[in-house]
Amino acid sequence: MSALTIFLSAATVDLEEWRATLDGAFSRAGFNVRSQGKNLDIPLGDVRQLLVGHIQESDCVIHLAGQGYGTDAADPFPDFPDFRCSWTQFEYYYAHLMEKDVIGLVCAPSLSAPNFREKGGSKEIAQKSALQQLHRQRVASGYFTDTPRTRCRWSATSPNIIA
Repeated sequence: MSALTIFLSAATVDLEEWRATLDGAFSRAGFNVRSQGKNLDIPLGDVRQLLVGHIQESDCVIHLAGQGYGTDAADPFPDFPDFRCSWTQFEYYYAHLMEKDVIGLVCAPSLSAPNFREKGGSKEIAQKSALQQLHRQRVASGYFTDTPRTRCRWSATSPNIIA
């Protein structure tokens, strides 16, 4: 039996250390791991297509929602042109649309990198922070309100929050 492939989704801006820790642990356990910094380096072409390919090839996705928004996704869901999300958020929503097994965890602020700061001007930082907090609420509740997967809810017996 071949090893399962796990896609690790976490924003570099604040959770790079945790992503690397999980990558190492799952790799040592014999899983095939896909994660930024390991095998999702800077694409030569379309970022969306690179992520879609890796998610489609994965058996499951582990998504860490921290404080950091990161980089805006360019045209993440063409059928929903008004939906704004980061590339990391795209990974979470796209994996659900593909009906992958997804484990979504909302990380406590204390797990963010020390001295974490979102990049941009004050207005841009405020917008990114608001979008990230909304995403964290969606992940914690299991609801996809106002996302490309609006009518879906995955079953959860308790909020997905780690401290």
